[in-house]
Amino acid sequence: MDSMIIPDLEILPEQLWVSNLYHDWADKTETHLARLYGAHRAFAVSTGMSCLDIILRMVKPGETVLAGDDLYGGTNRLLTYLSSHVGVDVRHVDTTRVEELEPHLGPGNK
Repeated sequence: MDSMIIPDLEILPEQLWVSNLYHDWADKTETHLARLYGAHRAFAVSTGMSCLDIILRMVKPGETVLAGDDLYGGTNRLLTYLSSHVGVDVRHVDTTRVEELEPHLGPGNK
């Protein structure tokens, strides 16, 4: 790869982008998190909605998503869309009370 010379400093073109500095940090964080949790892979994302998007891409029609009953408006809109257009069963539960959550736990629930 070609490099460019900046007075007394040699920098590769991709190092000029701040996003690449983030990627290096994210790669290391993801690697360490995966090792810590014994997972094949971990993901570091910048927002809660990004995280939700990644998680919901793994949900298939007919599967159930257990969600809290006090969520950010954008989260509610996304879950409502999945329920009405994709066929995902979304159940809103008071997640601060285990006794309300337990009846909904089972195979196929996310």
